[in-house]
Amino acid sequence: MSFAIYAVFLLISVGILLLVRHIDREDSNRFLENGDVEPETYWKSWRSNWRSIFQSKPLWVSFTFSLIAFLAIQLIDAQFVVLTRELFPLHPSIFGWLISVVGLGAVTILLFLNRLTEIKRYSLFLGSAVFLIGSGIFAMGMMWMDTEIWMILLAGLIIGVGTGIFSVVFSYILQVESPEGKVGQLSGMYESLTGIILIVAPVTGGFLVQLFGVFTIFQVVGAVTFGIGLIGLVFQKWLWGSWRRGRRKNGKGGLIKNLTKGPSC
Repeated sequence: MSFAIYAVFLLISVGILLLVRHIDREDSNRFLENGDVEPETYWKSWRSNWRSIFQSKPLWVSFTFSLIAFLAIQLIDAQFVVLTRELFPLHPSIFGWLISVVGLGAVTILLFLNRLTEIKRYSLFLGSAVFLIGSGIFAMGMMWMDTEIWMILLAGLIIGVGTGIFSVVFSYILQVESPEGKVGQLSGMYESLTGIILIVAPVTGGFLVQLFGVFTIFQVVGAVTFGIGLIGLVFQKWLWGSWRRGRRKNGKGGLIKNLTKGPSC
């Protein structure tokens, strides 16, 4: 159901983008008539954005870790209902409880992160986030029939905490590390990549569950994800390098409050 809804919104977005492209052409003609420099083409802008990412080690490592976490979540996101049905066939409401607990974990960690004004060690936060997400997924895959309800809820809480950390911290890194004037463009690139994952990952996850079983998939996805998170924690200096203050400062207020103000370009 959620996949069908997303597909509809994707088609609407494509239609809007097609209209925007025609508007850009009109603006380009207007610039040329006025003797201004021709605007940058889409593909040239795309290549320029990728260069900006790979020229900044914190950016491309953070992109990689965030996309891994997002892919892991989406591979098993639609399979939570299958897992809870296998573990608690007589308690169909457990699925709703699990989703609520995941949201609770994310909101709780957001309140804590809002007390921070800056993040100094990206590796500690992103590595921990991916590690927590993988640990929660793996723990669910290791559960058995008639397991205690609090165990799966605890695993869901851990996943929620990891999800909240990586979403907020990645947004912070994107604003701090992006070149001047590139924050919006790089954010758009990340959204386009996650959009592709949203289409491919749920279908792939369902196919893998049919082939190998829901518990095996949760175990494998969880193990790979928390292993990558552990690599980020152990090799943080090699991956991200020594931490440094961002070129932009958040100023007064909490981390989330300042993120919602938008980049200062």
